[in-house]
Amino acid sequence: MSKFSKLVDNPNGFFADYIKKKGNNSLVGDIVKKSSILNDFIKKNSTVKKIVKPPIKNLASSINPLAKVNPNPINLEYHVNFFKKHTTILHTGEGLKAGLAHLKLWIPSFLESDINFLILVRDISLFSALKEEYPWINIAYAKRPIDIEDLIVKLPFVNDIFYPSSTGNNIHLVRFSYLNHIFIGHGDSDKASSAHKGLRLYDEIWTAGQAHIDRFFNAEFSSKHITFKKVGRPNSYKIINNCQLDWKQRKNRILYLPTWEGFMEEANYSSIHISSQILELISSKFNTHISAKYHPLTGNRAVAYQNMEQQLRSNFPEQIDNITIVDKSSTTDFVLSNNNIFICDMSAVISECLAANGPIFVYIPKDKVLNIAASNMRYEDYCYAFSDVTELEKSLNEVLSGNDYLAVKRKEAIDYLIGYNETLDKRFIKELSNLSSKVSTTLPSRFFDF
Repeated sequence: MSKFSKLVDNPNGFFADYIKKKGNNSLVGDIVKKSSILNDFIKKNSTVKKIVKPPIKNLASSINPLAKVNPNPINLEYHVNFFKKHTTILHTGEGLKAGLAHLKLWIPSFLESDINFLILVRDISLFSALKEEYPWINIAYAKRPIDIEDLIVKLPFVNDIFYPSSTGNNIHLVRFSYLNHIFIGHGDSDKASSAHKGLRLYDEIWTAGQAHIDRFFNAEFSSKHITFKKVGRPNSYKIINNCQLDWKQRKNRILYLPTWEGFMEEANYSSIHISSQILELISSKFNTHISAKYHPLTGNRAVAYQNMEQQLRSNFPEQIDNITIVDKSSTTDFVLSNNNIFICDMSAVISECLAANGPIFVYIPKDKVLNIAASNMRYEDYCYAFSDVTELEKSLNEVLSGNDYLAVKRKEAIDYLIGYNETLDKRFIKELSNLSSKVSTTLPSRFFDF
């Protein structure tokens, strides 16, 4: 307590302490008596008041008293060794489900390249999940643009940032123009999202094969400033090696891989609404086992499909030996290698099915106008297209009877879509290592420019 505050709040004590310090204790009693008069006067006439800060009210709680408010939100959290010279960031702005699935496609390759990298996420649940599953990897969570700044300052040797998904908060990093921004995606297909103007943000786009590059060349916008690199599809490496035998020499097992319903109806390429019919057809009319693996985002827009796996298990209790519902979190490369016939939708999974070296049946709806980003090969050139279960049954009967008339075209499509040679050469890992080797071991000049 300051002397002034003590004079105002406790004058008796103030003058008593003063006399004690001066060593004249005989005056204490008289001063105390007189100070009581001063005390009464101050109380009546003083304008000095204690400042009491009002409690800070949260806007959300004032609007809705029932709203749950986190008084101490976490905006930054690090699981990072800042003594390492991190040269590369792998960033995703997605939530838990999609973010985890898409990062898992790339983490093995980043680890194999042996570069100093860290993973940057924008969702605290995803941060926690990654930290638990990969405790040896450097992982950071940054919520706001200002938190990104705080992190970037701590990483002076970073030169390259990789993006496996196109989310709005990518701009929080892309705005650092002195860094090299590389879009790698999480697979490419004829979906409109594979080639759109938003991807012109990036300096480079690394693609599996020529097909993805042609989608940009065929688009109605310029992409001349973008550097394209064919690097193969790393997650198809094991699939190609495990599926060298011709599909007819392997036991017939069908894998059904529908995509999800999309963020909006015009981006809905899914056959999920006829899932039960497809499973019923295979189990009842073909003496063949079928596995179904649903997209991790299934049910995000259409709530009725959120518990699709459980619904199907209960619908086919008698066919349990012929039907397997694969967990959505399972990696696609694992299930692909154990099957030789594939049913899927217009999605990136078609490229992965090509790597598995078997006939592909693709659902292409006829009841809607599809918004696509076309390459120079149509799906119908190397896949057996169907729009309902009747057409699927007819095509399956023909192929399983020995007339696989698209076999040669599939061989052409493998290289065109996934970069067959680049994949087996592990080109992605080599390009990643090359980038890292070019980064200076001394602080960049920007840290000395004032």
